[in-house]
Amino acid sequence: MRQANEPVAQVLPTQHACIDPAQVTQLEGILSPETLRRTFISIPALIAQIQADIQSKVDIQAAIHAEIREKAAKAAAKEAAQKKQAEVDAEAKEEMPKRKM
Repeated sequence: MRQANEPVAQVLPTQHACIDPAQVTQLEGILSPETLRRTFISIPALIAQIQADIQSKVDIQAAIHAEIREKAAKAAAKEAAQKKQAEVDAEAKEEMPKRKM
């Protein structure tokens, strides 16, 4: 029985929480396998893990996008350098016959 000065949280048992098995297939690509099969000590613990899983996915996507942008920038720089070299080579070829004369 609860005493008058005792907080409610100390009296109430924790509510275990887990992902409903019917929802697992819909969440497989979003949440980690551990989160999908694990029983958590409380709903806030489950929510925190879901947030961590989603943040992890966001971080991975950001890293992938940064890598793609970096590779695209390197490819563009390489293409620009090759174009510049081709222009220099073309100018050099044009001047070679003039020097022989």
